[in-house]
Amino acid sequence: MRTAGPGPTLPRRLCSLADAARHLAVSDWTIRQMVWRGDLPHIKTAKRILVDLRDLDGWIDREKVRGVYCLRPFPIDILDI
Repeated sequence: MRTAGPGPTLPRRLCSLADAARHLAVSDWTIRQMVWRGDLPHIKTAKRILVDLRDLDGWIDREKVRGVYCLRPFPIDILDI
């Protein structure tokens, strides 16, 4: 008779604040501030705060800067009048 072994391991979806900080390459304090400000959805279980890795990746996608930085908000010829 065969006994059922452990099933396939699922990828981890939730992470601690420390893991979230490492994922975004920021400090734990920065992640806490993001949670407190409501910038980052979270789950509170007992005394732990957990963050969904998909929310972290979504935050990364929303915060990406595309294009070329412009130091002046207007073309040079308008400012030089």
